[in-house]
Amino acid sequence: MKNVLVLIMLNVSFGVCNLYPKHIVEINGSFSVFAIVINLIFYLLFSLFLVFSIDKEKDLFSVDSFSPHEKFSKKIELKRILLICATQILFDIIVLSMTFILHENIVYLRDFVTVLMWVVIYIICATKEKNIFRNSKGYIVALVLVLLLLISSHYDFKLSKEYSLLVDKYSVEWVNFEQSINNLDFLFGIKNFLLDTITGSVLLISHAIFNKSDKKKAIQNIQNKKQRIKQKTQDQKIKEAVRFFLVIVIIFVMVFVKTLVFPVSCIKGINIRTSKTHNISESEEFTANTKKTVIKRIDSNLLERKVFEITNNKLFYKGKCILEYNSSDNLLANSFEMDGNQMIINDRFEKRVESGIEFYLYKSKVICFIHNDTPVAIGYGNEHKNYSEQLVIIYKSLIENSDWNFFEQGAKYLIEHDSKFIKPYLERFSLGEFNDAELKKLDHLSINKSYIQRISKELNNTKK
Repeated sequence: MKNVLVLIMLNVSFGVCNLYPKHIVEINGSFSVFAIVINLIFYLLFSLFLVFSIDKEKDLFSVDSFSPHEKFSKKIELKRILLICATQILFDIIVLSMTFILHENIVYLRDFVTVLMWVVIYIICATKEKNIFRNSKGYIVALVLVLLLLISSHYDFKLSKEYSLLVDKYSVEWVNFEQSINNLDFLFGIKNFLLDTITGSVLLISHAIFNKSDKKKAIQNIQNKKQRIKQKTQDQKIKEAVRFFLVIVIIFVMVFVKTLVFPVSCIKGINIRTSKTHNISESEEFTANTKKTVIKRIDSNLLERKVFEITNNKLFYKGKCILEYNSSDNLLANSFEMDGNQMIINDRFEKRVESGIEFYLYKSKVICFIHNDTPVAIGYGNEHKNYSEQLVIIYKSLIENSDWNFFEQGAKYLIEHDSKFIKPYLERFSLGEFNDAELKKLDHLSINKSYIQRISKELNNTKK
């Protein structure tokens, strides 16, 4: 359906120039007034498109889209357009007001408002006779919308959980704290874009399908269509193609003008950098590849700001990938430093030896070692289930040296395989008792003492 294609292009253009969810009202410092005016212009055009698509049941490319006998006031349906914009403004104010009450849980309300706004838009645009929610078929559409909202809420729960973990575990001084929060905001925006676009598409397609004419009218329409096809010239087909092309051009021009005149919130660029320590030869060493993706927007001070930064890490041994994961750090596989006139290339692996056991720490986040001639890479959320004497020794060493990045997973493992060792630590940390060296390491890693205390209490209560 051509109108769905236009909807997708309009939503993408908004995402390039602004932040999702779609909105009119925004607080953006001294530029707020300009931002609201530009958002309003977009919504006036967006509402015109929706009224045209739903009420007139036509697409923008048809030759007979605009009848010369139709009054101008009836063509544009100004009242409906203004009502859509007024409703969006009302919802924007409600969401902004509730942000101070719901905090991170505002994501659920934003998604609900996204779906609700589409339902309101449809009710405003559709005539009573053709409103799909006024007959039994509307229940099918309503069920689909509820399902979409539930799926979206499921991902909201995951994002909220990750946000709570970040706030609970790290202090704001953590070097990756702000970027990790920005990444979650960006991912929510992408998810809301999908929810918005799919919801709108469902309503547009459902309206077209459920409002098909009855058999008699269908037969008549077929006859009329055949007659129109005979009369249709090659010139008319060209006009439809030209209209389609013009719509695309207009959308691109809108994005270009917005970026040029008022670049605030516009995407500045996408940068991808790669770094490799992975050797083509199958050497008996742990190596890594990284690929960093950075997306920037223009902030309210007209400066570039990273809104999304993620590093894809691939760890190898003998040329075979043993672990792949994403991190919010900006560390590539290699670091460079100058020693006089010589450049030294260092990788991110730190070699350690404990009780004759050799292991490596990658970015102080992943443990790498050889177990029964098999390479093993263990990071947070990638626990080793089976017993390994080597891993017991490694975790004991890390906990004794206050390597807090591995405390939670290490304590869980040692509860199962060496509870005698970990029990005194859990009991002491549960009471909030830390020595100076442990507190110094916590402060260096920007990890909250309260987080370690809570985790220790939970693990201490689950020990055998």
